[in-house]
This record gives sequence, C-alpha cells and structure tokens, in this order.
Amino acid sequence: MKLEGSIISIPKFGEYKEIIKKSKEDAKKYEYLYHCTSIDGLKGMLNSNSFWLGNLQCVNDKEEANRITLPEYEKEYYVGCFTYENNVSESHWKEYGNLSNGVLFSVKKNWFDFSNSKFLTNENEIVHIEFTEKEEALKHNGGAYIYIDKVGFYKVIYDDNLIMDMQTEASIYNGDEVLTGGQYIEPEIVGIIKKRYGLCEREGKETYKKIWEDEKEVRIKLMTASVDGSKRLFWTKKLSVPFSENAFDEIYLRFSPKCNDDKKEELKKCILDKHPQCKIIILTEE
Repeated sequence: MKLEGSIISIPKFGEYKEIIKKSKEDAKKYEYLYHCTSIDGLKGMLNSNSFWLGNLQCVNDKEEANRITLPEYEKEYYVGCFTYENNVSESHWKEYGNLSNGVLFSVKKNWFDFSNSKFLTNENEIVHIEFTEKEEALKHNGGAYIYIDKVGFYKVIYDDNLIMDMQTEASIYNGDEVLTGGQYIEPEIVGIIKKRYGLCEREGKETYKKIWEDEKEVRIKLMTASVDGSKRLFWTKKLSVPFSENAFDEIYLRFSPKCNDDKKEELKKCILDKHPQCKIIILTEE
C-alpha cells in the first residue's frame, strides 16, 4: 500500500486526548497543592532547595507501572504526588508522613524549575540530565542523550472501569485498500488513571487494601526520553527538581496529630532561616 494520500484511523484518538486535556485542565483549578511528608523530609527539601520525584516503577500502586505496556517506556516516568485538600486522614499520615513527626505543606505550581532537573543515583549523587531540550539532544544521533519530553500537572482520574492502555488500535485506508493491525501509541495517558481501590505495596511494609480516591491527588508527571532508547545508559529511582526563586513566599503548614510543639517550632525556624521573607500560616482543626 502507498502511504501517500492515505487516511489513518484511530478510533479512540479523541477519547485519549479528551482524558489528557481534562486531567490537565482540572489540575489548573487549584492555587495550592499539599504534600505530606515527615518534618525531616521537608527539612531535607529546604536544605537541598529541591523536590524529589519518584520513578513510576517505584510508587506504592504497582498497577500504575503495569499499565506501561512498551518496554522502551518502562523507566521514563517520574511523579511527584500532592493532594488538593489541606487536610488528610490518619491513614494518609501513616502512609506518607508520620503521626508524631509529620507535616502537610503547601506548594504552588510555579515553584518548580523543571529545566534544571537532575537524576539522583541510588547513592544520592547528582547526575545531570545531558540535555533538557529535545532539539539539542536530537543533534547527537545514535547517542543515549536524555531530555525532558513532557512535564506538567495532572489531576488523577479514579475509575475502576476506565482502562486506557498506552497502545490502541489504528488502521490505514487508501481507496479500497485497508491495512489493519496498526498501533497508535499515546505515552501521555500513563499515570493519569487509577482505580478507586487497590493494593498499597511499599518495600519493607505490609501490603494492605487502600482507597486510592481518598487521596484526591494532583501530581507532577515528568517524562524523560533518550535519542536512542535502546542505548539508555541508566535509570534512577529519583529525580531532583530545584525550587524556583519565587518559592516559599508563603507556606501553609498542617502538623500531624501527635506532633509536639518543639518539633513545630524547629521546622518554622528552619523555613525562616532559608527564606526569611516567607509568610507561614498554620492550619488547625476548624
């Protein structure tokens, strides 16, 4: 079949694009997002002036990684997870923070300097991404040069029945000739859809059933890519994203239920030492 003048038919193309668009548009609705961690975790971010994303292979919902159906994309996704509500349940504190040493803190979407992201090796050494601009990376044909392909904020869609694999059926039509069995690949659909319920699995912890939709998640999703995926030299569990210069102009803090006053004051002092002009607002039970 001659491809010139052919028509490509992708039955689910519109559905894929609509889901991605909705996820991104819904994420824009929230001025503040909230990340749950330990007090020591936030101190580490302040000291390094960076926020760490985790590779999708390492998240506590293993079904997310299983939806990556093409081997060349398995290691390419990094996510940072937030909730859009400024209060969380006790189970959320236990999973992501700590009942006696936890903090829920606010961020704004413009706090992140994605262009200067860096890989972190397992020993927490910093390894620079070779190129962050695709056009620059493509000049080096045949090399394993890595670049940031897509990055953005996405609101997670919770649906037990919505299954959108990154591959879907495609056909080519040219007059009376039809070529079926093709595949359309949409990498951006990965990491957007989760089931409402599932198993929470984390290394070193007991697996348990979790209600994912209770997390009310908006996430950073960053896709890396290489000029020649087969020559990708390494992948890491974490990626470091520097905070931008306008970060920490103000911050909302909610401390975990059993956090004592000394720890609270210590964290506030740490924030002001790094960002003296920061306005700190403490969230309390209403």
